Amino acid sequence: MKSLSRGLLGGLIAGALGASAQAQDYPSRPIRMIVPFGPGGVTDITARTVAPLIGEALQATIVVENRAGGSTIIGTDAAAKSKPDGYTLLLASGGALAANPVLFKQMPYDAIRDLTGVSMIGTLPYVLVVNPSTPVATAADLIAMAKAKPGTLTYASAGTGSGNHLAAELFANVTGVNLIHVPYKSGGAMVSDLMGGVVTLSFSGLPAALQHIKSGKLKALGVSSAERNSGLPDTPTLIESGAPGYVLNEWTGIFVPAGTPAAIVQQLNAAIGKVLRTSEATAKLKGIGADASPSAPARLDEVLREDFARWTKLAQTVKFEQQ
Repeated sequence: MKSLSRGLLGGLIAGALGASAQAQDYPSRPIRMIVPFGPGGVTDITARTVAPLIGEALQATIVVENRAGGSTIIGTDAAAKSKPDGYTLLLASGGALAANPVLFKQMPYDAIRDLTGVSMIGTLPYVLVVNPSTPVATAADLIAMAKAKPGTLTYASAGTGSGNHLAAELFANVTGVNLIHVPYKSGGAMVSDLMGGVVTLSFSGLPAALQHIKSGKLKALGVSSAERNSGLPDTPTLIESGAPGYVLNEWTGIFVPAGTPAAIVQQLNAAIGKVLRTSEATAKLKGIGADASPSAPARLDEVLREDFARWTKLAQTVKFEQQ
């Protein structure tokens, strides 16, 4: 027994020393940042905005890797099952990460168990957009059209379980309208078809839609935040436009596989926090319609649990079709 105890103690000490040495050497090679969406969407734009800045703070190269498919499940699963050594990061959006367990019967991972939060990155509103040829001027007009022609208006999303999907379903629930869901494989494809008039509307993350709104290729009817957004000061909130109580902000955050040494998580958190508090990062995120929102690792884990509870509650009133 004494020999066993000494062996166990020795193993624990060796493991702790190994983790400490690993953290001291970190990072010693390029880091990959998995984005579980295709190019051109909100999460991808956010990743490519902050990755170079975080890499500079860590004195390392961060390579953004798009792993789209399966309503973000493919990329998220790859990140969750990666070696927990700090060399694989997941830049996730809150909507998909928290809602997928509600929308899918079988999940290859448990986000709360298999991922560890590092830091929030940004928060941003959704913007209700339509093709400019759509004969509506306000969200109230769109609601009236949807009620006059139930089951005929289509909305695009970046896939089942995406933030766009959830935002639209919440809007339909709040306003009592019936909308037809048209899922796409990426935010870029979604916006492209919306501009082409293939679908009627979308709840786009502001970064993906902002340039198209300013160029006149999309028409903004309302933002999902409680107050008007500084990037679109003339666009009313949806609360102002006939959707009482409708407030929904998307967030992005960085996670690592569970079991990643705490020292590495803290090192990443410190680097991200330092970057997000600079005027450069703040301005770049503002430029795509997002607010920098650094957080403690535990706070990001808490936000994920809160959102999971929120979408679970919504599923009790909205008949989501489980995949």
